[in-house]
Amino acid sequence: TPSHAPSEDTCERPEPGTFPRQGDPDPRLCLTLVLDATTVEQGGVLEGELIVENRSADRIEVGHTSSCRTDDGFYRDAEHVGSYEQVCAFGGAQTTFQPHQTHRFEVSLLACSVNGPNRPLSPGTYLAGAYLRPNAPPWYAPPVEVTVTPAPNPAAAEATCNQTRR
Repeated sequence: TPSHAPSEDTCERPEPGTFPRQGDPDPRLCLTLVLDATTVEQGGVLEGELIVENRSADRIEVGHTSSCRTDDGFYRDAEHVGSYEQVCAFGGAQTTFQPHQTHRFEVSLLACSVNGPNRPLSPGTYLAGAYLRPNAPPWYAPPVEVTVTPAPNPAAAEATCNQTRR
């Protein structure tokens, strides 16, 4: 079952300080992170979607500073600690949200550290986060709590983390 499903009448926002450089999203847009699971092995991948709904009758243009319109990761204490390294081209992009339109962006969270050598995340509880990358601080969906469990083959998990790039 999905970890979160968009609600028709409310739009939750992350608590201030949950994520680094957290911006205030356009109030007409509702962002929701839906994951296929909330448990992943070290070096494993969680798949899902960042759902962005335009809940207004307005056309909304969102500019981006790079080719990457979204990003995601594992967080602890408002620090980005894990996922893929994303490579983005400079030069802007733009996303148009038509009135009452929903965009779905793929999310792939890799349970590998982004601090130092790419090693598997330590087992434990993390917040999974995904965000839209406007020409301002990131607009995050509310986080989803996930559990990273020990890998049955630690050497294979480490090899995955050292080879995987987005």
